[in-house]
Amino acid sequence: GYGGSPASPIQKFDFASTGITSSWVGTLSEARRAGSGQSSSVSGYHSGGRCDAGGYSATIDKFPLSSGSGNATDVGELTYSRCETAGASSTTSGYAAGGRYPNSDTINKFPFASDSNATDSADLTAGTYRPAGHSSRTHGYVTGGGPPPQATTIQKFSFAADTNATDVGELSASKTYGAGQNSAENGYNTSGHPGPSVAGIDKFPFASDAGSTDIGDVTQGRCAAAGVSSTTGGYFVS
Repeated sequence: GYGGSPASPIQKFDFASTGITSSWVGTLSEARRAGSGQSSSVSGYHSGGRCDAGGYSATIDKFPLSSGSGNATDVGELTYSRCETAGASSTTSGYAAGGRYPNSDTINKFPFASDSNATDSADLTAGTYRPAGHSSRTHGYVTGGGPPPQATTIQKFSFAADTNATDVGELSASKTYGAGQNSAENGYNTSGHPGPSVAGIDKFPFASDAGSTDIGDVTQGRCAAAGVSSTTGGYFVS
């Protein structure tokens, strides 16, 4: 999480069960916070983040999903150290977009098939940090973000080609620290900052380049929450 000291636990919870707490199944290679998550069919990844001494990390950590447990290993580096990036995943690669420090427009890409460093594959339309990340079958999306004033931009970049992101629409309100979710057809940006009053759930289509619509509210607005997606719904974890 963003608040408090950097931490290293890897925790797991079951989509099929309710009324349970997560279990501790491993640790990252170094304690840090405000990194981004990516996933292949067999492994989870954590990239970048802020460390104990106040510095910033470029580490790409990898941990197993199939065994249900296991510590992460350092398998590569981002092109430079930063935190508060947006994570996205294709079937073959992980992406870490934007972030700070500095206020970055970089889209980093790293392969799932081999343990290696990320490459600078493309750029966002502008530098941003604290955005939400989303993945369709063919594209990554980065929504909202800072610095103040908070952005409304929905940015889209291709998984098939290393080309710069384009601005394809706008959120219903400007915000940063939103939680990102996605279904097969739509992306969602949930709650966020400024303030706890931003409770809206924004929905935008993957099939066309269009702005989002506010389709409802979470029970209580929060910022810096985590977004989780299943095949049937989105989760807002704070």
